[in-house]
Amino acid sequence: ATWEQWLKDVGWKSGEQWCMYYSKRVLMEAFKKDAEAINKALGGSTQSSYNFVKSGASPLFEISQTPKVGDIAIWQRTTNPATGHAGVVRRVYRDGTMQVSEGNVTIDKAIEGVGKFNHDSKIGSKHSSGSTLALRGFIRYKG
Repeated sequence: ATWEQWLKDVGWKSGEQWCMYYSKRVLMEAFKKDAEAINKALGGSTQSSYNFVKSGASPLFEISQTPKVGDIAIWQRTTNPATGHAGVVRRVYRDGTMQVSEGNVTIDKAIEGVGKFNHDSKIGSKHSSGSTLALRGFIRYKG
């Protein structure tokens, strides 16, 4: 119940995918002084949030093609480009991989939930789930 309320507080509604809500909530917790502005700038859609930031409409965020700790990694579905997936970058390794904390994801037939997974961080690389998700880029908080 606490977890559900944590997501509802940032706009999630039952039945919606929640990876982007989880990601923006993590940023809101990390950057409390801008929490309200972060919540307004980022929505529940991975692709709409990415496109909004890419348009330059938010002074709090920018798009990057290389990962940095604290970025929101955005994947785009190759079969339906209007949809995708998101996770928060926790570590970036020398070999070009990154550790990402994600929600609403299934890796190796794991139960949906929050986890930490390693991904190749090259733009266009596939998500670890072996799905149709390709890495699009990173939403970076400029705060």
